[in-house]
Amino acid sequence: MKAHLLLASFFLPLLSLTAAAEAPASCPQVSCDCAAIADSHWRDVCETRQAKVIEDCVENQGRPKSFCGLHGPAAFPVATSIQPDKKPVVIENDDIAITLKLIATQNWSLDDSIAVLKAREQAKQYGDAVQVASLLERDIERLYQLQRQADATYKRLGQEKEGKELVGGYAVSMEDRGRLLRDYANELWRLGDASATDRERKAYRAMAFKVARLAGTVYEYAAEVHKLAEIPANAASAWQSAAELAQSLERWERATESKSQHLEFYQAQAAARWHRATFELLAAGHNEAVAATLENARSVDQYATNPEVATSTGHSDHEMADDTRAIKRGSR
Repeated sequence: MKAHLLLASFFLPLLSLTAAAEAPASCPQVSCDCAAIADSHWRDVCETRQAKVIEDCVENQGRPKSFCGLHGPAAFPVATSIQPDKKPVVIENDDIAITLKLIATQNWSLDDSIAVLKAREQAKQYGDAVQVASLLERDIERLYQLQRQADATYKRLGQEKEGKELVGGYAVSMEDRGRLLRDYANELWRLGDASATDRERKAYRAMAFKVARLAGTVYEYAAEVHKLAEIPANAASAWQSAAELAQSLERWERATESKSQHLEFYQAQAAARWHRATFELLAAGHNEAVAATLENARSVDQYATNPEVATSTGHSDHEMADDTRAIKRGSR
């Protein structure tokens, strides 16, 4: 998913009241969802950063160009893969049994697709493997949406306790799938390092990028499903795993093309994920763990040490077409 925005941090001076008052009319889309943060101190930190994001947006003719720092789940703009969805969950089937069957079928299909992905890679059909990974990305999103539907249906039926138990299990399963994909991405990177030819090494690395990005998104899904089950500590853990993957992608980017736009995106994504981990830790009452996640966010937030980064035109992550072209031409 592209995020045509710039990196920013939460350690910034508070915007003037006049500029802040102008913001809703000029940049109504900007909201770091600070009200969702119960702790008043950290809510103030969120609002300070939000004021700066609004200021940047106003100066950029109403187009956001920097990210929220510490934020709530409905924040925008953020560099997470999952963007805030303000629309209510659409329940496709009133019969919960049908939704549960669809979830089971989708899980089976995903397991089969992962097996096909590995088979294509082992057969050195790298372009086909990337296509399979893209289909896998679509199908995992479908699974996530079905799980949200199941949660909404249980709540509508007044069976919240049963729903929480089931959805909590779905979250654990989703996290396991993220871990499997993360480990596979690391294996692909190692295979690339061990390759005898430059062309094969680059093909393995392109696949590693694709699978690692997918793993990070899956961890985000797991975090959100943990949140539906009202287990914020588990949600925080999944967000941390997602953040660590973004940092791995940054290291890999530095080892290959080292494009500044890609590096900035991975840094922004890692920071956003660390911030969401912080939000969930606060919700869980694990205040002692917050210092570490905030420091991790700060360490990858380039705006904290270089405010001029917000003057560039934007940055993006990689798309499927980038991976496919890279494999065809033998480069990443």
